[in-house]
Parts: sequence; structure tokens; C-alpha cells
Amino acid sequence: MILIVTYELKQSADSYSDLFEALKAHDSWSHYIPSTWLIATDSSPKELYQKLVGHVFQGDRILIAQLVPGYYGLLPTKAWDWIKRYRDK
Repeated sequence: MILIVTYELKQSADSYSDLFEALKAHDSWSHYIPSTWLIATDSSPKELYQKLVGHVFQGDRILIAQLVPGYYGLLPTKAWDWIKRYRDK
């Protein structure tokens, strides 16, 4: 499945290297929109949250949800190809 992770981070980007590494640690991910990642994973949104929450600060915001049919947007072709590859796994 694909999880969408979006956030509002209050500190400088340098403060979140551990968060970004935790996101990149998954087998496959896509990151074409600032503050938004798509993660191909078997983890539930809660399980992924528990892996990431230690890398954010008080006052930050984070939302994790499953990407389900009914989405649409303007992304590069490579991003749509990635979504097609992982949406049904």
C-alpha cells in the first residue's frame, strides 16, 4: 500500500535529517512535493507514525493516511508511474 505523509515542520530543515532518513529507509518512496512523501510500505499509518514521531519537535504537525483511489493531481510522469507501480501491492 501507499501511505501519504505530509507535515508542517517548525524548525530549520537541518534539524530533521533523522526524520528524512527514517522516511528514506523504506523500500520505496516518492517525494515530488515539498513537505509531502509517498511511502510504499506494509506498515499501517499508526505504525509509520510511531517510527517517525521521535524525529519531530513539539509544535510540528504530521498527517499519515493511506492513498486510496479517488486521487488526482498534477505531478511529473515519473511520480504517476511510481504510484501505479505501488498502489496495488
